[in-house]
Amino acid sequence: MLRYEIKDHHQNFRWHMDDTKSSFFDVRVVWNDFLFPQSIKSAKMRGMKTLLYQHGRFCMREYRDRKPMTDGVLVWGEDAKRDLMMGGYPEHRILVAGHKAFDDITYRKKKERKDNIHICFTAQHWAGKPLSQNDTAINTIKDAMLPGDFLTVKTTEKTVGLPHDISTFKTKTEDPKAFDKIKKFLKDIDVVVTLSESTFELFARVMEIPVIQLNSDLYDTPLIDGRMHIPQEKDDYMIWIDPGELKLQLPFIRNVVYNLKDTWKDEILIPSVDDEDIDNFVKTL
Repeated sequence: MLRYEIKDHHQNFRWHMDDTKSSFFDVRVVWNDFLFPQSIKSAKMRGMKTLLYQHGRFCMREYRDRKPMTDGVLVWGEDAKRDLMMGGYPEHRILVAGHKAFDDITYRKKKERKDNIHICFTAQHWAGKPLSQNDTAINTIKDAMLPGDFLTVKTTEKTVGLPHDISTFKTKTEDPKAFDKIKKFLKDIDVVVTLSESTFELFARVMEIPVIQLNSDLYDTPLIDGRMHIPQEKDDYMIWIDPGELKLQLPFIRNVVYNLKDTWKDEILIPSVDDEDIDNFVKTL
């Protein structure tokens, strides 16, 4: 087997985990190329193969306008593969590999009517001016809640400016156990409300927890580093509503009238491949 040097993020790359003990590597794996251009170049100069792997729900859309620097790319599903090919990246250098963090999810939200529900709002933390949008969304949710409902706001260490009396679930950006903590937390959640889908919402969807996206102008806002977030495209796999409609939507959640297409699972995320499949792919590069 080949040996892999892994520059990880949230422990996304979960193949060849024992290779970190090696002192010699055949392949260098990075979770993005804009932070590691010199690392990629030096690996190639040493005769190593280089791989980029998908580290977030929409991160491959950045490559619709440019090609990755690496020899190959690993993605979670077919939609990310299409993003890369839109930017001119060759199909034979892309492996649809899935994500091992999702493979062990056996929990599915029990379909039962509830008088009171536990709502999770995912606070924005990476956009340049997110605070007013967070406050507006939280107030919208509170206005739609009934007595006995409970609200928790999902945050990271970058989230600031939230009301001090709000219950929060906090994950750290570089916590290798973050995904395991998210899966445990979501078991108590009945519905996730967000301004923009991310990997967190994907975990909810796999666990069959309804996700409601509030229409927003968030993507007109530049990121802190000056880059623009690529707009999400509406699909048939999520509830998209205007904020004022949230009060009308929550009764459907309480009464389990919730049916969305499940074909998104093949498009966004497939069951993960094996270590040997990764090796065979690298050998073709």
